[in-house]
Amino acid sequence: MMKKILIGVIIILILSIILWIENQTFWGFISILIPGLILITGLTEISNRPPQIAIITFWGRKIWRKDGKTEILKEGLNWIFIKKILFDLILISKTTRQKSLNPQKILTPDNVDIQIPISLGWNVDEEDCSTYINLGEDTGVDTHIQDIIEGRLREYSRHPDEGPMNWKEMIGSGLKTLDFLVKSLCGDPEEESEIEEDQYDHLTKIDDNIPTQILLDWYSKKNPTNLHVRNNWGDGKDWEEAMSTNFDDNWKLLLDTISSLGIDINELKGKIDIRIKLLKKISAGKGKIKIKNTGTYLTRLTIGDVNPDPNGEIYKADIELQKEERQRKSEQYEVETDFTKAQLLIDFAQKNGKDISFDEAYSTIMKYKAIKEGRGFVYEGSLGGLAGIGSFLSTLMKGGSK
Repeated sequence: MMKKILIGVIIILILSIILWIENQTFWGFISILIPGLILITGLTEISNRPPQIAIITFWGRKIWRKDGKTEILKEGLNWIFIKKILFDLILISKTTRQKSLNPQKILTPDNVDIQIPISLGWNVDEEDCSTYINLGEDTGVDTHIQDIIEGRLREYSRHPDEGPMNWKEMIGSGLKTLDFLVKSLCGDPEEESEIEEDQYDHLTKIDDNIPTQILLDWYSKKNPTNLHVRNNWGDGKDWEEAMSTNFDDNWKLLLDTISSLGIDINELKGKIDIRIKLLKKISAGKGKIKIKNTGTYLTRLTIGDVNPDPNGEIYKADIELQKEERQRKSEQYEVETDFTKAQLLIDFAQKNGKDISFDEAYSTIMKYKAIKEGRGFVYEGSLGGLAGIGSFLSTLMKGGSK
């Protein structure tokens, strides 16, 4: 619009100059002066440091194009017709906003308080500036994002299909949490065939029949973590009973079910790879995906270290239980190791022509163990005369064998 008006003013100015050259009258001079002043005073520079854009207004009202978008000017030298009287500008910063949200507090299904630090970056969508302004500009967008993240995180923490089933799963679900929040802010994934090519990133749909969260575990080489999904998803299979300690065996069950649904495994892998690349791009601050209903786009979303409340009673009880379990396994391993050493000592004695009982061998091992720990003196008991016994026991207590 401004270009057309500018061309008109220039044409009038040129014609006025031509007429003044021919007649050189006072009114001819005035006819040059007015368009000249309009031309000069209309020059406007929109800053590029910091970068800005501007919405054009006519008598205080935004000007709308035929495509339903507002008329905008970009950074650099521009021209406005009768500025501040007929037309004016609403300046909008194009600097990327970097925000660190207060740690988000959620409660996992096993009733442990978790704190999730989140930071993000966003910028104004030039094609939808009006929505950004109507929402309340920066303050409104920040409030909108904060509310969405808080509400959806609470939902995610207890979501039966996509969320974690306990605090341990929540701590290890960074990629899945990121995927859930990006979808919450930017809208549901679209079919790739329906996406128009533009300057923005897009969430592409993977498969409606398969929970994305379990596929992200698969891609990340993790065993399936969501108990509800393991138990209920996939042709009625009971994942919990079918689980083994082997990653490939576990995911063979998943892949067999996927194949039974008529889904191409390689095509599925390709779609997951696209999603992972987009999530990594957003996490690194290189994204450009529209945040729905805000007139902005997301450049970065980062989830920090997820930590449980150290003072929570259930968390402390769980940690204490883990310590006791580790101690029990350690003691069990130590006893089994001592038994193994006793048997090695029996074998050594037999090779050297002496039969000893298991109790005698075990007693000797325990005595040498006490010596090693500084709680006794050298004592070989009935094995004292056995050739090489001292060297053998010394090597054995160091973890070797002869």
